[in-house]
Amino acid sequence: MSPVAPARLLIVDDEAAQMKALCETLEMEGYVTHGYSSARQALASLREGDMDMLLTDLMMPEMDGITLLNAARKIDGNLAGVVMTGHGTVDTAVKAMQDGALDYILKPFKLTHVLSVISRALEVRRLRVENAAMRAREQAYIAELEMANHDLESFTFSVSHDLRAPLRAIMGFCEIYLETYGEVVPVAGREILARVTTGAVRMDRLIEDLLRFCRSSRQPMEKRRVRLDHIVHAVLADLRQKDIERPVELHIGGLPDCE
Repeated sequence: MSPVAPARLLIVDDEAAQMKALCETLEMEGYVTHGYSSARQALASLREGDMDMLLTDLMMPEMDGITLLNAARKIDGNLAGVVMTGHGTVDTAVKAMQDGALDYILKPFKLTHVLSVISRALEVRRLRVENAAMRAREQAYIAELEMANHDLESFTFSVSHDLRAPLRAIMGFCEIYLETYGEVVPVAGREILARVTTGAVRMDRLIEDLLRFCRSSRQPMEKRRVRLDHIVHAVLADLRQKDIERPVELHIGGLPDCE
């Protein structure tokens, strides 16, 4: 398993000394940090490279943290945002969370609290990225499935058309033969031709049912009552036609209907 890359943090604070101290502290904790005292410079750097989290001061003269966070998320929608603020502006920090920030950190910093907030925010970001990827895979799968269904439907229509043509020829020639030579065809021969015609008609019905089944995939399911005894007797009649010489006696009791 390949090692997990360290999270990349974009830290913005107009107090340069405080920003540098925070960058150095978080780098010792295993993070990759990029610090800026200018919000506009931070945005420019974000356009040039990927970041996992924006850690920004809330009150800055050049651009406040909420505006910076909104601008950064337009560049990278997966960016996790955390704001830093003093005790007197907690209400504004809550407003920042309503605008998309995942959490806030109070000044002066406590390292354990900072690390806990960063860890939670990165985990939320990871889940969001995974969910977005899963939705993208789902949409791709749905599109692929729809394409496959369309191809299958087109194939079914094509095959059914090719199968029906020889069936019509079989039924048509049987009819012509009986009309032309019917008087001289023996009874056994008429029975054979009748079975041929019956089989062709049944095959044509099966093809039509196949087409109807393909069309049903685009329609909501509809429940209907089914006579099981009719189905069983139809199957039995088909089996007897396949092996006429075999003497098999079956007794079928009453069968319930089903949906």
